[in-house]
Amino acid sequence: MLVLAATLFLLACMKEQSPDLLQQKNELNVSNTLEKNMVPRPMYVSFYALPDMTVPPVQCMPAQVGTFFVGGGMKIYGNATHIGLVDADESFGRTQQCMFGPAAYQLTTRNVGQIAAANGDLMYFSSEDVTNVIDGSFAGVVTLTGGTGRFMNSSGYVNIKGTVNFQTGEIHWTGTGTITY
Repeated sequence: MLVLAATLFLLACMKEQSPDLLQQKNELNVSNTLEKNMVPRPMYVSFYALPDMTVPPVQCMPAQVGTFFVGGGMKIYGNATHIGLVDADESFGRTQQCMFGPAAYQLTTRNVGQIAAANGDLMYFSSEDVTNVIDGSFAGVVTLTGGTGRFMNSSGYVNIKGTVNFQTGEIHWTGTGTITY
C-alpha cells in the first residue's frame, strides 16, 4: 500500500511539472521560428502621394532665412514588394520637421508614417530627404521601424529618389532597399 501511495505521489508531481516543461518547449519553438524568419529581403517601392489638407503645414527653420511652409501630411498610394497594392485609406506620411539646407536651394524634411498592405498589415517608417527647391527633385532614406502582422519587429531601409510638384503638392518616388522580417 505504501508503494502504491508513493507511486501516485510521484505521478502527481510529474504531471504538475509537465505543463511547465511543455510551455517552455513551446516558447522555445515559437522563439526559434521567429528568429528563423527574420531574414533580410530585397524591397522595391513605387509610390505617389497627394497632400492631406486636414493636416496643418510645417514651417521650415530657421525662420530668419524666410517664412516657408511645407505640407504637414500626405496620403500615400502605389505598390511595393512585400506589401502589394497600398491601402491608401490607411497609408499616410506626416512631416515632423523642415530645415533649410544643407546647401543653398535645398530643404531637408523628416517624416513619419505608415503604409498599409492590402491585407491590413501596417509597416511603420521614418524618413529624411533633401529636396532641391529649384526643380523639385529629392533623395533620401526611409527607415522601416516595425509594424503589425508580418511586419511586427521588422526593420530595414529604402533609398528613395523622386520629384515633388510645387504647384499641386503631388509627390512621386521609387526606391530600393532591404527589409528584415
